[in-house]
Amino acid sequence: MERASKISSYLQRGAHLFPQKTAYCYLEDGDQQEVRCTYADLYTQVQTLAAQLREQGLTGHPAMLLYPEGMAFIIAFLACQEAGVIAVPMFPPRGNRHMERLYHILTDAGTHIILCAGSIAGKIRSGLEAAGPGAPLHIIVTDDPAVTAPVTALLSPAPEQDIAFIQYTSGSTGAPKGVVISHANLLHNELLLTATFGADADSVICSWLPFYHDMGLIGNILHSIYVGGTCILMSPFHFMQQPLRWLKAIDKYQVTHSGGPNFSFDICVDKIAAEEVARLNLSSWKVAYNGAEPVKKTTMDRFAAWFAPAGFDSAVFFPCYGLAEATLLVSGVKTVPEVRTVGVDRAALNAGFFRPAATTDQQTIFLVSSGKVAPGMQVKILPPENGGEDQIGEIAIAGTSVSRGYWSEQHDLAAPAENSYRRTGDLGFLYEGQLFVTGRKKEILIIRGKNYYPYDIENACSAAHPAIEKNAVAAIAVPVGEEEQLILIAEVKRTLIREIDPEVVARALMQAVIEETGLSPYDVVLVGPLSIPRTSSGKLQRNKCSILYRENGFNTVATIRTAGTPAATAAVISPELISQVRTEKDPVLILQYLELLFRYRLQHTEANLRPADELTAVGVDSLRAMELVNTINKDLGIHLDASRIFQANTIGGLITIIETTLWISDAKPSGQEILL
Repeated sequence: MERASKISSYLQRGAHLFPQKTAYCYLEDGDQQEVRCTYADLYTQVQTLAAQLREQGLTGHPAMLLYPEGMAFIIAFLACQEAGVIAVPMFPPRGNRHMERLYHILTDAGTHIILCAGSIAGKIRSGLEAAGPGAPLHIIVTDDPAVTAPVTALLSPAPEQDIAFIQYTSGSTGAPKGVVISHANLLHNELLLTATFGADADSVICSWLPFYHDMGLIGNILHSIYVGGTCILMSPFHFMQQPLRWLKAIDKYQVTHSGGPNFSFDICVDKIAAEEVARLNLSSWKVAYNGAEPVKKTTMDRFAAWFAPAGFDSAVFFPCYGLAEATLLVSGVKTVPEVRTVGVDRAALNAGFFRPAATTDQQTIFLVSSGKVAPGMQVKILPPENGGEDQIGEIAIAGTSVSRGYWSEQHDLAAPAENSYRRTGDLGFLYEGQLFVTGRKKEILIIRGKNYYPYDIENACSAAHPAIEKNAVAAIAVPVGEEEQLILIAEVKRTLIREIDPEVVARALMQAVIEETGLSPYDVVLVGPLSIPRTSSGKLQRNKCSILYRENGFNTVATIRTAGTPAATAAVISPELISQVRTEKDPVLILQYLELLFRYRLQHTEANLRPADELTAVGVDSLRAMELVNTINKDLGIHLDASRIFQANTIGGLITIIETTLWISDAKPSGQEILL
């Protein structure tokens, strides 16, 4: 075959070399109902539709693709590649909010042409026309032979632009933007994927990821065509309903390459019972890629241990990093069989510095490498202004895979200069030839002048209470008064919503965060399952969470405010009680005083404090400790040292310190014994 210029050329090659080989097997029910398509059949269907798209003058023009998961989408996408139509793959609408998003994207893309399945054509037309005024829609149903018969040309073919498709970003940190992916970008990134993960014509790829998303589309559907392999597909809804379906497909079809975001490995451990594991054989799995969000060492350790009886080898884990602006892959090359991790100092990380931890203790955080940068890509770290070499900075990328820009910026997009680096908005550092990604620049929480990564806080909450869904806590910062405050949004399991004590759940989350970061959340919002907005690849949309929180847009199960005000405290602690504590120094009176102080300053809602209660469990973080010490010193006329608060560790210990300090600070006649 001559040097290919489009991904559809690889379909043609497959149809010539192995026409009866299965290109795709779509599991309609996620399990048994197969729809198979050979390379020869797929090529014929793609060529037929491509001819019809050319006849309608769509070459060079953008067209939105709206399909449920299935073969109709794949045929339409490849037909667009063959006919030179600029595909805009999107998910089918599921409600009015989705219609508004689609309307925004249609407007941004400057098109009124939609290719879709006949089953949803009417819903799309009525929904989009209601979403806003615009040019008349032209909807082309591609899976109905009567509708897709040749018609009079609609448009004049546009000049060749070498654009394969427009990949709209997930919108995890803002409004979706259309990343322009050229044919050269796409083929180069497919080459990098092959070099990194080693798939070939004998490989079997399995994916439950959304068809229209970069990881599902480029890394699985198109990559299978590129290498000449076979791809097993299912809907993400079927995976989420029963994660076991994914691993059963890997077993049944002897899958070699499959993966997903970090949460997908967690959910398998949480939802698949040991007896089901015993019936699986995962020994065919050669590459288990983990990407699309920060990769967690604990996740991989749990998954490897739980599925070891099924023949899963931890050495097949492939953490990787990519983004739409790079077409897909940036890094993921492994230099050793094991996944590389590095322990870093927590305090330095929060301050924006990378420093390997000298020892392993509670102040050590383990970061997972996203591998070496793929050959053909260049990465450099842009440190903050006046930053040093060990400071974590923004990841910038260059190379043939890097997009020339966003569709809305300009329609005549020139290819970037060879040495031109594009900022990614992601933070990280390079260490011993490996790329480590620490988070999104826009999602860093800056509270009291320190940086906090939401992933660390959310991870600490994930096992804090059994009522909380896995990977379903969003940590956000919102302005309250003159400073940013930490807010937790947590999804409660559907089966436990009516059974939980919200105060108990909130305290468990609060204690986990204090122990992890030293911060006390200002507010804990408990919501129902699937209430936290997510992208199509499962990433939490923290910016949208912030908007919903400020607008009271969550359908809440309960809201537990964990911080009060000095005014509220002063209003309920009587001068008489304070005078009694100072005069009598009685532990019972001190406890009564602390109960009121904690209840109205920290919003600790328990009826009674217990001497055995740990301070972190009742909302005392480093800042709250200072506030409490200042209030106690002012009320009781003593000079309590803030550092002794956490030495006390418990309410009983704090009472003892206050009692002792009251006695010591009380002036006594010379020579008089003080009984402690």
